Amino acid sequence: MDQRTLITITLSSVCASTSALLSWYWYLPILRSFSQRPIESCLTRAADIGFDEQKLRKLLFALEVSVLATLIWFCWAYMGIFLGLTVIAVLYHVRGLMLLWVIEGRERLLRGQTLAFTTGLQGLVRGGLSLSQAVELMSRETPAPLGRQVARVATDFRRGRPLVESLNEVRSSLRLDAFSLLVTSISCALKQGSSLEHSLKGVQETLEHREQAERHLGAKTSSARSTLFILALTPPGFFLMFWVMQPESMGLIFLTPQGKIILAIVLGLMYVGLAWAKKIISIK
Repeated sequence: MDQRTLITITLSSVCASTSALLSWYWYLPILRSFSQRPIESCLTRAADIGFDEQKLRKLLFALEVSVLATLIWFCWAYMGIFLGLTVIAVLYHVRGLMLLWVIEGRERLLRGQTLAFTTGLQGLVRGGLSLSQAVELMSRETPAPLGRQVARVATDFRRGRPLVESLNEVRSSLRLDAFSLLVTSISCALKQGSSLEHSLKGVQETLEHREQAERHLGAKTSSARSTLFILALTPPGFFLMFWVMQPESMGLIFLTPQGKIILAIVLGLMYVGLAWAKKIISIK
């Protein structure tokens, strides 16, 4: 290989690498904004209830890169673009369902902590403490994530900000019905001069009744959720069992066009069926 050819190959490699890096630099924000636009409201809601939005975005983007790698792997290993696109479509929607599941879990945790916070406030006010003193004490005892919000309210009050104003700001940030009921009750009691202890007692009883109703509903739908979980595991279970028993025959699913189409249809039907069943049993 002469020197001119070596220089040409080197310059071509440098140009190709530079183009790839520039493309990645310029198109990465576009890809990220396009992929996260459908779940933008979920990300905003997650940030409102205490999640780190930037970490969530990075985690979801890593998931999307892995999904893209899955498509490339399917196309390279099995020459199945149709099967790869089906897998990407399923995983692309599963990420939204996973994010909603995480948000619902955090909201349940916040509702339970709001009930404990209200119970503690009511007991301290009944013991003769002022509302600001009760909030200060509860800010040390309330665990995260609600504890961080209560601590911020106590800190703002020590700096001279009105307590109700800080509570209303947290209410607007959390957008949680249980905490909104608590703040509204406190604001009305202070504005009208009524008994704060009785107002807190009423909020406590309301939240307790709601939690009991949610537990009762969860017990009623527990068998349906168990059935849904078993049905979700049945197709992969049978697939693995047949793969162990007849690996040569099951390999035809990935090696023949008919098998790829059937597998793609099965994956799509599984996703539609599970999403439909989850929507049926998710009673609010």
